[in-house]
Amino acid sequence: MKEMFFYVYNAENEEFEKVSLSIPMLFVQRDYITSFGQDFYEENASSGCSVVPVINIGDSTMSYINSIYDIMVETYVELKELVTYGDITNHVGDKNSFFE
Repeated sequence: MKEMFFYVYNAENEEFEKVSLSIPMLFVQRDYITSFGQDFYEENASSGCSVVPVINIGDSTMSYINSIYDIMVETYVELKELVTYGDITNHVGDKNSFFE
C-alpha cells in the first residue's frame, strides 16, 4: 500500500480538504487485481472512506500486462530508486500549491 494525498472540495464549508488514502500498488501486485476494490475499501474504511473502486481491464489488455510484467517491474524498481521523497513532494507541491 502507498499513502496518497488528495484534495476534495467540501461544498458545505466551501473549502478544499486534504484526504489521505492507502492505495494498493497494482504494478507490483498483479496477482491481486481481482480483489483491488475490496482491498482498497478495507484499507481505507477506518478513515471514513466509502469508495470501492472498480477496474475494468479487457482480456487482451490484461494478457499484454501479464506478458510484459517481468520487464516492466525491473524498470519500475529502477525508477523507484532514482526518485527521492523530496522529488515527489517538490513536484506535487509545485503543481498543487494553490490548495494550501
